Amino acid sequence: MNNRQPRTRSTWFDRVWPGALFLTTVLGITGVAGACVAYNTSGAIGVVAVGLAVMIVQCGSFGALSLTACAGAGMESLRWHLGAMVCRFGFPFIAGILLYRYGGRIAEAGVFGWIVVFYLLALAVETPLATRIVRRAPPVGGRA
Repeated sequence: MNNRQPRTRSTWFDRVWPGALFLTTVLGITGVAGACVAYNTSGAIGVVAVGLAVMIVQCGSFGALSLTACAGAGMESLRWHLGAMVCRFGFPFIAGILLYRYGGRIAEAGVFGWIVVFYLLALAVETPLATRIVRRAPPVGGRA
């Protein structure tokens, strides 16, 4: 009788969802605190600016974690990691610049500043998460 457990293969989703859930929790809690501050300084539009900033940063971070999980090992993974960097940095700041330029009242409420605040927080949280994902990535060719 064979008592060994069958070896399961780690999928992309299995590597990403714990980190994504933790990142969502951290950004959600700090987003509520930021919304309280923004409401006191800018009113209801400040809360909208904080919510929009959290969503923008979260989309960029999820994209970066997903691309990191797709990366294998070796030199071919460089493309995936560079794509993750572009997703992590490019999306939030391009969206922030566009909102700053064309955002009207949201721009006046400081949406670009909130994007920077949440970007730095997400970067601090996402770096160890991405490191864990890379460590658990299967080797090239799928051999253990």
